[in-house]
Amino acid sequence: MTPDVFVIAQLRAFEHRAQDAAAILNRLAEATRKEPGCAAYHVVRDPAHPAHFRSIEQWRSAQAEAAHWDTDHLKRALADLEGLLEAEAVVHKYTSIEQGG
Repeated sequence: MTPDVFVIAQLRAFEHRAQDAAAILNRLAEATRKEPGCAAYHVVRDPAHPAHFRSIEQWRSAQAEAAHWDTDHLKRALADLEGLLEAEAVVHKYTSIEQGG
């Protein structure tokens, strides 16, 4: 059994564009949850810094996570986020130690 892949992406929007970024990220999350192999996909924000977001993702396989990068909804979200983020997103990928990863 291959271990699940967990992804945490950090995104920091310009403060005056935080609501626009939140709307885009919400649409992305809704579409992504429908992808094959997506076990969970949540977007959260820091209450002390409302322009700071994290996506917390769980994928059933590395192949499912890799396929996510080729979806139209992710490509569209990345294009829509251009100019709204202070810096490029930082993405960290992990495997579960509970499944032998």
